[in-house]
Amino acid sequence: MPTTFTDGQCLLVEPNDVLYRRRDDQARRVAARALAPGDVVALVDATARRDLFECVVDVLSELPKYAPLGLLISFWHDRARAARARGYTHREILASMDSGTDRTGITSDQTVGTWIRGDSEGPEDPDDVCRFAVAVNDQELRLRADTVGQALRTRRILHRAVGRWLSAQITGAQLRRADALIDPELGVHVADLLEAVSVHEVAGVDPQLVSAPVGAVGVLLDPETMLAAVTARALSQASRGSRPGTGGGTLGERRGRDAAVEVTAVELRAGPELSGAVGTEAPMSA
Repeated sequence: MPTTFTDGQCLLVEPNDVLYRRRDDQARRVAARALAPGDVVALVDATARRDLFECVVDVLSELPKYAPLGLLISFWHDRARAARARGYTHREILASMDSGTDRTGITSDQTVGTWIRGDSEGPEDPDDVCRFAVAVNDQELRLRADTVGQALRTRRILHRAVGRWLSAQITGAQLRRADALIDPELGVHVADLLEAVSVHEVAGVDPQLVSAPVGAVGVLLDPETMLAAVTARALSQASRGSRPGTGGGTLGERRGRDAAVEVTAVELRAGPELSGAVGTEAPMSA
């Protein structure tokens, strides 16, 4: 779906692609189809295909102290999903975590469900990782519970720090250096990790469907390049006797050629000089 920004740039993005959006005073990850004029989105390396927080974790992981961070977070999600096959209900797991002298602070078994389904980052209390491991009888997770709990805590700190930093970029507010500090010992700041991040205010979103070259999807484009990319795809399909979004072949074959995005429903027209000047791929951003 073509999204235009107030700075004049454009973005072709699939409706279910997840972007970091700020609306009013709330910042969160949302599907692109939820964007509206006035929203502000953050892009990494001028693309919508790199996750903001995963980018931070990747950069941090280059430091010896944080090298295991991404692996530990993935390990938690893998073990939490594996608990589904152990036969315990969410209520039984919570009851176990809430027994004895070392009790959890959570009160709803729905929270346990979000861990197992991967709908949340994981326990806010690092000690809940060990309690969960004991409740589902996962010895492998129990052995690494302390380091996994600290990794989840670090990730949560990253989310808050990145959120404050982005808020400051969007509003133009001056951010106190300590507010964006991730690690006082190493002197690591959010700004050090997000040099490639840019923020853009949404001017308009067109909800109609058409096909576009894969290379043009998810990267910042100028209006002329976006029009050329979409028009080239439309002309190519027309030459095969098909309409945008309904080309020949199976659904899997069509998706292999193109990326389905949303764009204007009006017929795209271009002169011969335009159709001859563009190929079937739009230029990728560096």
